Amino acid sequence: MEARRLLLSLLLILTLFGTGVARAQSPGAKEPNPVPASARPLTVPPTCTEPGCSGKIPRLLDKAAITAAYCTQSGCNGKNPQGTNCQTYAYRVFGYAYPIGSFGEVELWYSTNCVANWARATGYFGQPGVWVEQNGNQYPASHAAKGCSGNTCWSAMRDGSLTTRACGAAAPYTGCSPWG
Repeated sequence: MEARRLLLSLLLILTLFGTGVARAQSPGAKEPNPVPASARPLTVPPTCTEPGCSGKIPRLLDKAAITAAYCTQSGCNGKNPQGTNCQTYAYRVFGYAYPIGSFGEVELWYSTNCVANWARATGYFGQPGVWVEQNGNQYPASHAAKGCSGNTCWSAMRDGSLTTRACGAAAPYTGCSPWG
């Protein structure tokens, strides 16, 4: 009777927590990962040289460091969407990009996570200027991008609870999205 209860307890534990043993897979098969990449813990590259990092096993970042990367509304003003987690739950406000003459296009982006907007512009012949407008003001006034990847650049974020539009400049043209 005692052996049966022990066996049932063991089966219950294995059912709830798994065996910890990897399953055999056919060559080239990918194991489905039920956890989306955005929810997985961030790691420091294994080649880190910080104290306490062995250089072999990635160290998990603490929750405070991850939480600190978030901002909301006016707390996002001037911040790079790529340096926060605001781009994780972001979408293009309008269904398509707006032309900057025949030299590029501009999009208005909105983060539901951070309640913030930013502009993203693509220049066909080089990096464009990019900014957002709110209440008649341009942010940044210099039209300098907060970051770029190739010929696609994005502005700093602004409070998404205010009416905003995205603008871009690819010489000699300027183009803006509708207000959103």
